[in-house]
Amino acid sequence: TFTDPEVGSVGLREEAARAAGIDVDVVVKSLPATFRGWLHGPGNAGFVKLVADRHADRLVGATVVGPRAGEMLGMLLTAIHAEVSLGDLVRMVHPFPTFVGSVGEALGAYGRGLVTVLDPGNAPMFTD
Repeated sequence: TFTDPEVGSVGLREEAARAAGIDVDVVVKSLPATFRGWLHGPGNAGFVKLVADRHADRLVGATVVGPRAGEMLGMLLTAIHAEVSLGDLVRMVHPFPTFVGSVGEALGAYGRGLVTVLDPGNAPMFTD
């Protein structure tokens, strides 16, 4: 949805994935705490939320809220529909510093075993 901030999602939301019996990990990364979000400054509010199937090693859903959310969604849509492994997504070099790179930062946190990304000073603005 091209609103301000932009909002987009693809695949299953966390609740739907759990209801379908999928064992999920969820990663939420605040956009102001990403490199591009920090550079953007005012108007950078939002988040990247990734829903991963632990056993299938792939994303099953994603929600993005914030500047350029519609553009970030393209990469996530491809990853989910093509069933790209999380390992492959984590090892990719993501453009930096871009909002799409914020997805890479969330994936990097997941790859380091951080399913809850703590961003000091940035209280959650939205809940999914």
